[in-house]
Amino acid sequence: MSQHPAPPPCSPGSALVTLVFKDVPFSAASAAPAAASSEPLNKELTVDRALLFHASPVLRGLFEDTRGGSGGQTSAAPVTLVGDRPEDWELALSLLQHEDKHLSGVTWDNIGALARLAHKYDMPQLQTCCALFLAVNLHEASLKEPLASPKNLLHAASLAERYLCDCGNMHICSGKAVQAAFKAELSMLTTMNVQHSFNSAYGCISIAVSAADMYAWKTAAQPAVTRLKRLMADSAYSVVVASGVQAQVSTAVMDHLLQLVNHLAGGGLG
Repeated sequence: MSQHPAPPPCSPGSALVTLVFKDVPFSAASAAPAAASSEPLNKELTVDRALLFHASPVLRGLFEDTRGGSGGQTSAAPVTLVGDRPEDWELALSLLQHEDKHLSGVTWDNIGALARLAHKYDMPQLQTCCALFLAVNLHEASLKEPLASPKNLLHAASLAERYLCDCGNMHICSGKAVQAAFKAELSMLTTMNVQHSFNSAYGCISIAVSAADMYAWKTAAQPAVTRLKRLMADSAYSVVVASGVQAQVSTAVMDHLLQLVNHLAGGGLG
């Protein structure tokens, strides 16, 4: 005869609650046929109320209406979470309970969902985990990646802007690190070897750039321009990319065009 799994530990004076998920968003993982997995479709998670009470100010209000037992009883009152996925909460709980001390469960595939969850329920500990992951793995991100992937710098910078930059110092530092990497990618659009000289006859500054420098600039900038054009043409661009990141992209592209026009019209080729 199969035995039911033992209930999770419960703090003295606390109670168990069952997280019930409603309006679960679509995911590739949840789209697999039920026969291919032993996991139930309507999965519920039982957890110590005290853990969530201290982790999330947002969830504290939900516990006012729970009627779970106290003092470590195993009866668990339901708490309905709308629009969340059970697999995201499983990872979040493992991090909150320090079961995953090395962030081994955090990947580029789930960092976006985890960051949104941390921000939605105002969980600083979870936001710290997201910030650490981005800081450690930032070297893997670039504009070459598909826009749908958080490994794309526009996507990563948007996660930082939306979910990490309004938190504590560590999150701000992580957000700044992502922003710095993003700006470094864009800097090649406007980096050119330019020579300035004062024209006494006309009382103005003459700007000149050699044909070799112009060619070198174009060669270096062209890949970034091509990638940005592809990303900006993506139908999901306005949804995935945060407004602040979009503004930076527009500014970089405009600076690129203005610099090109100024060099061609102002000083000509040396």
